[in-house]
Amino acid sequence: MNAITVKGGKPSLLRNNLRLCLLDGVTAIPLTLLSQPGNIVLAALLTGIFNMPARTYGVIVALPFVFNFLQVLLTPLLAQRLDAQRLCVTCGWLHCAGWIFLTAALPFIPAGDPVAAKWVFIVGFSIISLASSINGVAWNGWMQDVVPTRLRGKYFGVRNRLLYVSMIAFLLSVSGLLSLMKGSLIAYVILFGGAIVLRIFSVLWQQKMTSHTSHNPAIAQLP
Repeated sequence: MNAITVKGGKPSLLRNNLRLCLLDGVTAIPLTLLSQPGNIVLAALLTGIFNMPARTYGVIVALPFVFNFLQVLLTPLLAQRLDAQRLCVTCGWLHCAGWIFLTAALPFIPAGDPVAAKWVFIVGFSIISLASSINGVAWNGWMQDVVPTRLRGKYFGVRNRLLYVSMIAFLLSVSGLLSLMKGSLIAYVILFGGAIVLRIFSVLWQQKMTSHTSHNPAIAQLP
């Protein structure tokens, strides 16, 4: 397939991939920020709503680093069966599943029971951290196939600036929502639910992208 032009005046494969990659990044930003260790939203939820002790909070915050180490062992094994795009999409759905589990469980965690909250968050963030760690490596390898070398600097420069704007908009929305709803638990449920919906769109954009070597093993594309 020609990666530059197609008949009928339709967008080229390359142009379509670049557009979808941008949409993917913008819609993934909210849940990606919430998945980062020690972010202010997570800190307020765990210590403010669930009164989680510092030791337990430290364990949860450390999970992304633990799974970032484990992915060194897991990613090559998965890459033998899945190309980079499929690995990214699979991890994207797993990332959504972890957050859906966590968000759905929030209203049912007994108030003032940090032990119950601890295990819900450890299980949820283990899934989230596993998906995020593998996805990061697979995405970098996939983009080497999607974005030509001659365009990467300029394209990702523009993309990163738009992602920064998206991040600022999301943080302002978080501040406004939590202030409006006085930091209640339902505010966090709404916040997480909205971020999950956007992340689902992000994964759908990824599924629509077309890799030039989509049938090759991902292990050959990973850095």
